[in-house]
Amino acid sequence: LDPYVRVSVIDGKKSPDWQPFRGIAHVFVAGFARTRDGDPVQMLIEFLDQVIADIEWRNERLSEIATQDPRACPEGKLTRDIARNPKYGMPVHFIFAEEIQEYYEGFDQKANMAVAQKMLRICRTGPSVGYGLVTLTQKPSNIGAGDVARLWNNYRDNHVGRLALSCGNRHVSEAILGADAYSQGLDASALPVGPDFKADASVQLQLPN
Repeated sequence: LDPYVRVSVIDGKKSPDWQPFRGIAHVFVAGFARTRDGDPVQMLIEFLDQVIADIEWRNERLSEIATQDPRACPEGKLTRDIARNPKYGMPVHFIFAEEIQEYYEGFDQKANMAVAQKMLRICRTGPSVGYGLVTLTQKPSNIGAGDVARLWNNYRDNHVGRLALSCGNRHVSEAILGADAYSQGLDASALPVGPDFKADASVQLQLPN
């Protein structure tokens, strides 16, 4: 709901849940079937290329700003003031990726590799210049084959904040929360399930600003 934040959606399973976001999304890519808009896989790859190019441009621009006025851009990273000033053209951009693993396991291995490489690069280099990735998946491990699988694991492990719902076993829980999660007492497979444990819709959380 923040007018200063740009939102894009990548929906690997083409869920109806995300359809309302078409009206506000900067870029919306869903499914695999070709539509009047084109081939979704190719559209995704082109979008990721645009994001990578923008990340490089932002880094160059922020370096210029930091050289001119170090106080305006400490450490050469995007600040709230710069992101909210239209003259800089660097709004915060969140990319929501639902079931993104579907694009790692397509029939075209070259396309799988292209997506895997580009998603990892964005995940690694995007945050400091205002790009955030929110990845939702029911399959956090054993994605892809060969180098694609390795890139997926690196992509997954580069996420800083992690949230796991009820899992089938502790190994799946660890794939989401991290290898040391179980030894620290964190095990999403032990979460209770059933109607008695559903959240009360009337409960409101007080979140920090």
